Amino acid sequence: MGNRITHPKYRNLGSLKMSNGRTDVVLAVLVTSGSRLALSPREAELVLWLAQRDQSKVGFGMVGFDLSEIPWTLENFDEEKAFMLKIIEGAQAKLGWNVLDFGTPPDVLCGDLEQIHMLVLNLTAEDLIKAPQMKIKHHLNTSFDEQMAIELNKCEKHGVLLTEYGCFVCNNLP
Repeated sequence: MGNRITHPKYRNLGSLKMSNGRTDVVLAVLVTSGSRLALSPREAELVLWLAQRDQSKVGFGMVGFDLSEIPWTLENFDEEKAFMLKIIEGAQAKLGWNVLDFGTPPDVLCGDLEQIHMLVLNLTAEDLIKAPQMKIKHHLNTSFDEQMAIELNKCEKHGVLLTEYGCFVCNNLP
């Protein structure tokens, strides 16, 4: 069993399949990077969405996703996509890796990050609109900022945004 990250238009050709352990490491570096880069509640929401793919809490092999499942907004898709690419690029630059203790060889991990980068880079708003499972967020409601005040706590050890499950890194990496 493992997990797959797919592109809504190229599910069979453009997907990344990973073992459960490798999924934890890839998500850990993305969440670590994103937690350091998020400057707005909306950016934090995107990082928290990634951090909620926590296999230790939802089950192994249950956290794969199609890019269309990310809570994009059509109004701000270009900015959100740019931020997601920035998260990936930060992970590729090893942003925050100094707080992680993992055994995956960086060359393998960097290949996975490059593949995710290409999937996101090739994602368009049209791909999202045509995706059957797309749940587009049309606008952030006013209660979101109040909710974010609770959720913007960070793990003291890893500096990552905390979800209702706690710290993604504490839960999944040794």
